[in-house]
Amino acid sequence: MGYKAYLEERNPKIELYSVLVKEGLRSAVAEDNGSLNETQKVFVKAAIRSVDQISEASPQPSVDQAQLQVQAIIRQLKTDLGAVGPAVQTLTPTAREFEILQLEIQSISKLIWLVYGVLTALSGLAVLILKNAGYGIPLDFLFAFFWGFGLPTAIQGLVPGSVASALQISVPKG
Repeated sequence: MGYKAYLEERNPKIELYSVLVKEGLRSAVAEDNGSLNETQKVFVKAAIRSVDQISEASPQPSVDQAQLQVQAIIRQLKTDLGAVGPAVQTLTPTAREFEILQLEIQSISKLIWLVYGVLTALSGLAVLILKNAGYGIPLDFLFAFFWGFGLPTAIQGLVPGSVASALQISVPKG
C-alpha cells in the first residue's frame, strides 16, 4: 500500500514533466531542422527556456494548464519562425493514462524480478552450499550457476529409464 501511495503522490509531477518534455521540448527542438539562421535559433532557445520555466513555477501548474501553456509557446515559436502550422498534437487523457499504467507495470515488474533473484540466490545457498560441507571445487560453482536456471533438475530427470517409460518403450535388461 505504501508503494501505491508513493506512486500516486508522484503521478502529477511525472505527468507534468512528461507533457513538458514530449510536447514542449521535443516540439521546440524539432523546429530546428538545421537550416535556421541565428535569429531563429534564438527563438527556439527562448521557447525551450519558457517551457523549462513552467517546471520551475511555484506552485506548479496542473497537467492541463501546462499543456495549454506549452501549446501557446509552440504556437508562438512557429509564428516567430514564420511557419504557422497546425496546432500541437496533444495526448488524449486515455493515452496519458496508458503511459502511466505502463510506467507502473514496469516498476512492479522490476521489483518482482528483484524479489525472484533474491529468492533464487537464497534457495541456492540453502540447497547447494549449506548442505554440502565440502563445497568449493570449480564443478560446484558450475553446478550452482546452472542450478539457478533450473537446468540440473531437468537434466537429473532425464535418465534412460524415465525417457523410455515416458515414450512407452520397453528396454530389455541384459
